[in-house]
Amino acid sequence: KVGLDVDSLSADELVSHSEELAKAYADDLASREHLKSALEQLGAAVAEETKKPLLVIVDELDRCRPTYAIELLERIKHLFSIPGVVFVLGIDKEQLGRSISAVYGEIDVEGYLHRLVDVETHLPRAPKDQFVSQLLADLHLAEFLEDSGSDASVDSFEQVFTLLANSQDLTLREIEQAARKFSLI
Repeated sequence: KVGLDVDSLSADELVSHSEELAKAYADDLASREHLKSALEQLGAAVAEETKKPLLVIVDELDRCRPTYAIELLERIKHLFSIPGVVFVLGIDKEQLGRSISAVYGEIDVEGYLHRLVDVETHLPRAPKDQFVSQLLADLHLAEFLEDSGSDASVDSFEQVFTLLANSQDLTLREIEQAARKFSLI
């Protein structure tokens, strides 16, 4: 236990605390093994039925607290290295690199990540006009504009929205936030 003053404990209390810690550690290990076993069985069942691995998608890990992000990365690599189970990480590598540096200081971030990530690929940026079009459809803004009786057409709104997003060099996340705010208004 954190903050335990061992010098002030009697021998019996020390033994009792040691036994509690040992039991907690054993329970934690058993829990991890149970989870790993369950994932192995699930991965095998998915592979048998689909002939493909079970995909576990972890998105926006780079947006988590640095210590949490790194702990999760390390656990995925060491604890969940399971046949038939593939972890896909959706990350901003530069941001995650800053998190790693914040925790470990001046280290070779690329080397560290290469030990944890087996395959790396980069997705192309989505064209903003296509993203805006899909976003407006998903948020039902086109229907709203059509039903509002406004003289503005959906196409012209979409063009202006895209033009503004491009002129302000908004990220896709910022475009989505702006569209969501507009849908609330």
